[in-house]
Amino acid sequence: MVELILFPIKIILIAKLLIMVVVTRISFDLRWYIITDTSITVRQGAWTVREITVSYQNIQNERIAGLLERYFGFANL
Repeated sequence: MVELILFPIKIILIAKLLIMVVVTRISFDLRWYIITDTSITVRQGAWTVREITVSYQNIQNERIAGLLERYFGFANL
């Protein structure tokens, strides 16, 4: 009796997991980063494409936090 109750819940959880994997993959495939000598461009979207370009002159703050980031030279922009 308990198996009959839990079976639909298992199916729903598996379907939800598959949907999450597919949506994450599509999101990853539809996001592009273009780095040039003067700017960074981020392009994303499926039906409506949104493109943001930021020139290096407009970046005002660069913060390096944490021991590992300092050691490897990574920065959060």
